[in-house]
Amino acid sequence: MKSQALVGTWLTLAFLVAGIPAFAAVNLVAGGDFEAPPLGSPGYLVVPAGNYLGPWYVGNEPTAGVGNNVTLEQFPALPSFNPWLTAHGGVQYLDLTGVANQPGSYIEQVMATTPGSYYQLYYWAGSANSPFHTYPITITSLIIDQNSATVLATDNYTTTAAPSFNQVIWEYHVLPAVQATGPLTRIRFLNSFSQQDACLLDDIGYEETGVVSVEARSWGSVKALFNTH
Repeated sequence: MKSQALVGTWLTLAFLVAGIPAFAAVNLVAGGDFEAPPLGSPGYLVVPAGNYLGPWYVGNEPTAGVGNNVTLEQFPALPSFNPWLTAHGGVQYLDLTGVANQPGSYIEQVMATTPGSYYQLYYWAGSANSPFHTYPITITSLIIDQNSATVLATDNYTTTAAPSFNQVIWEYHVLPAVQATGPLTRIRFLNSFSQQDACLLDDIGYEETGVVSVEARSWGSVKALFNTH
């Protein structure tokens, strides 16, 4: 039996080193695909700062200009409404720059988490090339402990794709695992760069993972796995 337990320990260790979760994760983000409310085809919904888009709160940084907003969009139909500008998944996506096209607008939501457990944030960023879009784009994401307001992680991701004229390219980005420090965790996506015109976002996820950050791994913790068998 000890040999079987040792094999199980080696498999657990292999999962950790390879970066593969040892269990099926559940996406804690609500409305991360931006398919609600359905807009129709084509569709365009401006949500000013200080309001909600479903489970997402739309905000504006205190140092930002007035009139910031985000836009929920669906443009797959008419030539006059950019039929090439499609979502990553489904038919709708979010533009963090809105129609104000100035820095400071953001979306955020709060989720229940287990203190001590590790979670990973991921999303798809879309960069487009047209008279109304610029690339590359940069998205700032933050993971925050809701109760203490402590920022657990900050990430600035800049796309690398070079879309052709009238083309959108979606790129996947995932943050390193972050340990929850409280029962509630807030995620925020911020448009903090003034030079970009359209900052597209789709299919956001936040999942518990068996993978821990490199900083949290130690030989002592590895030995502890074996000392229990």
